[in-house]
Amino acid sequence: MRIGMGLLILDGMLVRQDGIHVPVQLTYATLAELIAARRPTVTKALGELADRSIVRWTGTDWLLPGQPPAELDGLGSIPIAERARTEPAEA
Repeated sequence: MRIGMGLLILDGMLVRQDGIHVPVQLTYATLAELIAARRPTVTKALGELADRSIVRWTGTDWLLPGQPPAELDGLGSIPIAERARTEPAEA
């Protein structure tokens, strides 16, 4: 289940100038279940990440602010899954 949810999350991920947007609305309990952790651990970890400006809830999605990794360079605001469908397959 974790792999499937991870792929669904990546499917909707958007790379924009302000960072990476992940438009998922999961409860902390569901997120904890996905990563095999306890809900209080997830709550604390997300709070610490938010305090350090590593992740931010925008009200509609999670934002990982800053420059995206080089592997995502040039995606623009095209969802990753759509990009994969529009690129030619490698031989």
